Amino acid sequence: MLVHTNNSNNHKFGEKMNGKFGIFAIPDSKQFASDVCKSLKIDLGKLTFKDFSDGEWHCQFQQNIRGMDVFIIASTQPPIDHWFQLWIAIDAAKRAKARRITAVIPYYGYARQERKSEPRVPITAKMVAIFTEKVGAHLILTMDLHAPAIEGFFEIPVDPLWAADTILESMIPTLSGRIIAVAPDHGAAKTVGGIAKRYNWPLRIIDKNRPEDNKVDKAILHCSVVDGICVIIDDLIDTAGTICSAVAELLSEGAKEVHVMIPHAVLSGSALERISESKVTKIWIADTIKLKKTHKKIKVVSVSSLFGKAISNIHNEESISSLFPK
Repeated sequence: MLVHTNNSNNHKFGEKMNGKFGIFAIPDSKQFASDVCKSLKIDLGKLTFKDFSDGEWHCQFQQNIRGMDVFIIASTQPPIDHWFQLWIAIDAAKRAKARRITAVIPYYGYARQERKSEPRVPITAKMVAIFTEKVGAHLILTMDLHAPAIEGFFEIPVDPLWAADTILESMIPTLSGRIIAVAPDHGAAKTVGGIAKRYNWPLRIIDKNRPEDNKVDKAILHCSVVDGICVIIDDLIDTAGTICSAVAELLSEGAKEVHVMIPHAVLSGSALERISESKVTKIWIADTIKLKKTHKKIKVVSVSSLFGKAISNIHNEESISSLFPK
């Protein structure tokens, strides 16, 4: 049996905010949660998980949370254990009489299964939303949902955050030249177009035909990028096939550099090998998912302070939209 604990070693628990509150985390989100707490100058709450030999999970809050405003941080990338750990922690908090329970989900797993793309398939993104709500969550705090419509799968409030400005704040000072925002497909064009408008960058769109999941048939570039510094913007990178195809196409059209800005680095299968073989300049990601391996072409920018500010605002009944440019 493996025991996972959240240890407290900073300032007094919840001392900086109005009323009682606590931040807790599932095991694989503990480092991110610790960084969030560090930004708020508070302790990470004590929550223990046990992994039994038969694969079952058990958790227990190691402190009184009755009447407390509880925030449970859980990025829910595969395996499904991450979702399940979140659900049992929410249930435990509910049964311990927490006043309010916010599920803080930096990366919302199964978000790509948000619709019926073919006959006789589930809408899994809605299933996990239903489970999260039914076990007792009162509020959802998440970042860069793959499909914004997922917010509508919940009957409870959803507060979305966006990583772009935090990542770009670190990226832009390293770039020298004409910057071009690139949408990897038409689905991303609206989001990328908004960023391009805010930073006064030209927008380019890559068209792709994807006959099978995670496989790119071809990428067709529209408009010139000659001598430009291209920044491909999307919400996640999984097998890296789409991104590496886009990088190759942009370079073949005369781009000087190609950077990638993506909040969520799933990086499954042969993703790291593809990145190594590609001529991408750098891939800029957020720390919403715990990386299994580092890579010299990948730069991690922390969004923990942004989550800390959002948690503070939620607890103090202040605006979330005030955290972003209008």
